[in-house]
Amino acid sequence: MYHSYSSMRRILINDYHVSTAIPVANIRVGYKRNIDVFPCITIHRIGGDSYGRLGYQTTTGDSRDRMESDLIQVDIFHDDSIEDLELLDDKVIVAVMSGSKVDEGYRLMSNPSTYDDSYECYRTTQTWILDRLVQD
Repeated sequence: MYHSYSSMRRILINDYHVSTAIPVANIRVGYKRNIDVFPCITIHRIGGDSYGRLGYQTTTGDSRDRMESDLIQVDIFHDDSIEDLELLDDKVIVAVMSGSKVDEGYRLMSNPSTYDDSYECYRTTQTWILDRLVQD
């Protein structure tokens, strides 16, 4: 499942608009106890599933296809303003949507914004589904 993390991070650090708005070192994989630099993006896998496509059990050879879906949470933190947070949020959405490949695709499920009292900053939590076709 590390593929989900690395794929999402690779898309973000390779996107010009995202990487000019936030230092690449501030795009992190995994949970952080303390968010101490802003702006910052953290990427987490929060769930997923895998299922065989129609005929998976009876098909032989190299044509056994299954779908893997990962639920990925992308938290964006910004301490300047809600406007700056929303601009960065839009840049991340465009980058991820543009970064989909032939055998995998991203769907944005939600992206609420709020003020996070624990970090004293603005926060958007994007929830993505990464669908990936896998051949067994």
